[in-house]
Amino acid sequence: MQPSGSKDCGQCGAHTDPKTDTPQTEAGPPTAVGEQKAADHKSIPKSLSPIDFLFEIYGSNVSDIWVCSFPPGPEHWPGRWFGANGAAYVQPSNNNYFCIGLLGPNETRRSSAGVVKHFLFFADDIGTKVDPAKWEALFAQGFPRPTYKIETSPGNQTWVWVLDKPVSSNDAARVRSLRVVREALGRLGLSDPLPDDARYIRMPCGINSKQKYMEEYGMPVPVRLVEHNPAARADLDHCAALLLGPDWRDKSDEDLGLKPSGSSMAGALDRTADLNQPEPIMQLAQALGTDLSQVRAGVVEALCPNIDAHTTRADTGFAFLGNGLMECSHASCQHLRTPDFQRMMCERFDNEQDGREALGLPLLPGGRTASEFLARAAFDYHDAKIGITADAIQQAADRIAAGQVGALTGIPVAFRPTQFRLQASTRIPPREWVYGRHLIRGHVSLLVSPGGLGKSSLVIAEALAMVTGKPLLGENPTGQLRVWLWNGEDPIDELDRRITGTCVHYGITSADIGDRLMVDSGRNLPIKIVRAGQDGQFIAKPAVDALADILKAAKVDVLIIDPFVTTHDLPENDNTAMNAVAAAWRQVADRAGCSVLLVHHVSKAGALDGDALGIYGARGAGSLIDAVRSARFLVRMTKEEAEKFGVFAPDDPRRYFRVQTGKSNLAPPGDAQWLRTVGVPLHNGTAQYPDGDVVGVVETWTPPSIANTTTVQDLQRVQDAIRAATDLPRENEQALDWVGYLIADAVGLDVGVVGSHKPDRTPAQNAARAHVRQLLSVWVANGGLVRTPVPGQAGKRQVYVIDVGKPAQTFMADNNNELPAALRPEGMSDNDADAA
Repeated sequence: MQPSGSKDCGQCGAHTDPKTDTPQTEAGPPTAVGEQKAADHKSIPKSLSPIDFLFEIYGSNVSDIWVCSFPPGPEHWPGRWFGANGAAYVQPSNNNYFCIGLLGPNETRRSSAGVVKHFLFFADDIGTKVDPAKWEALFAQGFPRPTYKIETSPGNQTWVWVLDKPVSSNDAARVRSLRVVREALGRLGLSDPLPDDARYIRMPCGINSKQKYMEEYGMPVPVRLVEHNPAARADLDHCAALLLGPDWRDKSDEDLGLKPSGSSMAGALDRTADLNQPEPIMQLAQALGTDLSQVRAGVVEALCPNIDAHTTRADTGFAFLGNGLMECSHASCQHLRTPDFQRMMCERFDNEQDGREALGLPLLPGGRTASEFLARAAFDYHDAKIGITADAIQQAADRIAAGQVGALTGIPVAFRPTQFRLQASTRIPPREWVYGRHLIRGHVSLLVSPGGLGKSSLVIAEALAMVTGKPLLGENPTGQLRVWLWNGEDPIDELDRRITGTCVHYGITSADIGDRLMVDSGRNLPIKIVRAGQDGQFIAKPAVDALADILKAAKVDVLIIDPFVTTHDLPENDNTAMNAVAAAWRQVADRAGCSVLLVHHVSKAGALDGDALGIYGARGAGSLIDAVRSARFLVRMTKEEAEKFGVFAPDDPRRYFRVQTGKSNLAPPGDAQWLRTVGVPLHNGTAQYPDGDVVGVVETWTPPSIANTTTVQDLQRVQDAIRAATDLPRENEQALDWVGYLIADAVGLDVGVVGSHKPDRTPAQNAARAHVRQLLSVWVANGGLVRTPVPGQAGKRQVYVIDVGKPAQTFMADNNNELPAALRPEGMSDNDADAA
């Protein structure tokens, strides 16, 4: 098709200034966006018809470019967009748009996935949101000037660069170059973000009748061409080099800020959305009255759940892609992911049901809440996928009636117990442990902890250990595992902080993680494995089936549920109810062939004394503990342990805790492991929050050992001091001649003045006393020192004194280890410690 002046609708020749109501030609002064030179206006045509404008960009493809045109008035977008060969619809009194990408001939809805060729890139909101001075500096470096500058409203322009040669959507290298340029414009503040390949932008003709301009000027404002450089063309590689540096090709997509495209968001899964067999989330959208449309195989478009945030209410670009995935190509939705869209739809459903219930109106069918609706829909969808029909159900009922199956028990009449046959032990497959002796495939494990101790930080570190295959906390994973971490309490941005902080602490990179870590928040993706039904019955099967299918499809090795309480709404103190929940999770683990770790809280009594109650300090009914195969519990460091290990200010004993095995049906119980939480800064400060965030990360910690902090010479000096004493020193710490004072002097520890009381001593002195008590206990046990009873004074009961035992050299090797720094007296150097 050749450009034709006869198609000129005349709308670009003259406009009326909304402030003065006087005619203005295109060659007259435009609304200022920066200062225009007089020479620039010479390149502005007095008239450029819509067809001429499109032909300059798209050439022979002009007849296939989608345009739209609608008059002023309320925004009633459906039916206003006209599709291919639409230039004839453009009117001088309308809002006129064109689609920047060439859509395929069989497309019926505008979407990025339907674009087959790209001809341009553009920058938006120049003058209102973007300072033109930024562009002038870039032009001075050799960046090409735009082919068109279009004034879309007073003080606001859209600049368009036509490419030197079109980019086919099949040309991966050049498509990446185009994405690099577009993303860079947004990231560098040179344009509003422009992520959509099929975006509509205004043509340089007609009007802009947005409500804010109607209110300000009392009439629509003109849209016009203010600069035209018909020969100007943009080389993508040259533009990318000026924006990002000459080495931009060597940078990763992540470094360049490239977001996943629509196709990559679906990962390795094909687009499978089918309106004839809608997935549960699509059924929820239908229940809300959303108009769904099958635009192509595997893609179902609908009204975006975030439509209120769209700057315009045109075709939204929102689509269901199958396998539960959703995306929206609108600029205002680029930060949103599938869980965000699902959360929005769930909140809308729940709000709708709440309103109906309050007004006494009938509820929407399918469930009182969105979670219940999705669980039921998942059950029905699963049955449809595997072909369960009404006839099959009737046949099963007929077999029951005929006595072929036990009607009440579900046990076939011909059932017989299975006879055991002994086989060689080497032929029995080993248990499939995936992490230490805590997590095993096909079984449920439990982690119990007081609140605020570090259980969520611990499971994050364990998840990263399993994903990377690295023994971050001392346990060796069986390999690089696929882990789904689901947190029912924290929002996704908080999970991002905590996981990132853990990666920073351990030096974990994106390459280490790969695609093996999946993270969701219960705020976006609620999971209710069991709900109470009518008459107190428990309903679990729909959720179990759906969750097991999801886990198998994603090939998940370990599912972490944190916390357990958010996955059911049953009474925690009811043993029958907790048995039902535990049984549901066992079914999930068994059917999906994965390990399930449930994170649980302790009771008030358990929080006060975790050692005394152990694993049975867990909150609620004890049947939960009985139902799992492995259970661990966390215990905060006690005051006595803090003194024993020399943990005192400025350090905080509350950062230290033990992980202990409370139950292990499939392996011998292990020893307790000490861990501590350390603060890791994210260096993400802003002008408003200059300090940024610090997150807690769990790491292993080894308590100081007496055997590793004392030497033969220490004992020798203590024995010499006892021999030199006038009387044998007392064992009792309350005595003024306590042997501990001699030990402290011999090894160089400060235990406070003789006869002082604990409140009068510093934390370091109390810790030193605890260390001295340990030394005394070890040396008495080894025979280096001896407890000897002697009569008390004035007929009082006998007391114990400490005497010299075997010479130190006979039982203790010299390892020359130094004293721990936390236990040295003030001013003691490393050399002093070695000498001690």
